[in-house]
Amino acid sequence: MKRSVLITRSQPGADIMAAALGEAGYLPRIGSVIRIAAVPALVTRQTLEAYSVFIFVSAAAVRLAPGISSCLKEFEKPVIYAIGPETRRQLAHLGLSSTSSESADSEGLLSLNDLQNIDGKRILIVCGTGGREILQQQLQDRGAVVDRAEVYQRLAAEVTLENTGEIDAVIISSGDGLKFFLELDTGLPDRVPLLLPSRRVAKQARMAGVKDIIVCEGASSEAVLNKLDALFSSD
Repeated sequence: MKRSVLITRSQPGADIMAAALGEAGYLPRIGSVIRIAAVPALVTRQTLEAYSVFIFVSAAAVRLAPGISSCLKEFEKPVIYAIGPETRRQLAHLGLSSTSSESADSEGLLSLNDLQNIDGKRILIVCGTGGREILQQQLQDRGAVVDRAEVYQRLAAEVTLENTGEIDAVIISSGDGLKFFLELDTGLPDRVPLLLPSRRVAKQARMAGVKDIIVCEGASSEAVLNKLDALFSSD
């Protein structure tokens, strides 16, 4: 039996994930509860030259910071970190090498050996507005000087969900996505599990009263499929 899975992430990631789930034998449904809007970031080459480490927190951060990535391609071997395999792939597509942890979250990145002794380093986090405060705070606690280049914001998208009684699982890809999803009158039965990208977002869900939670190792299609296959392995 093919399982129906609701994908709530923003575009273009929703279409990419839907294609991967469809190929794996699931029935993907897209109901994007979130949309990404670019935020002008006035970052010059001279500004970027002041930093020794760059961290991109998401594929959207790469996609919506063309000025930053263009400058980094001109630098000699810039030190770049990425949260999650999709972010790393987006950077690689632009010709930029990066390092990421096995788990696609801030905690995983913070566990990397190279980010332990960073006293005095200047780090730029390329990110969206809000969120990931733990990353900035922990790096500062280790002695780094940390700034943010906020290049996008997440906004609630208009979405109407129909026939939700047929949905077997829901994929949430961020904390904001969880917030916007929980604000909807979805009509979903309590039995439907939410697949969440990290322990941080899972904690938010528990605090909101969500009971059926599955934590994925990130928001990538691969991470989600691993958990879906385990969830429905008896089918």
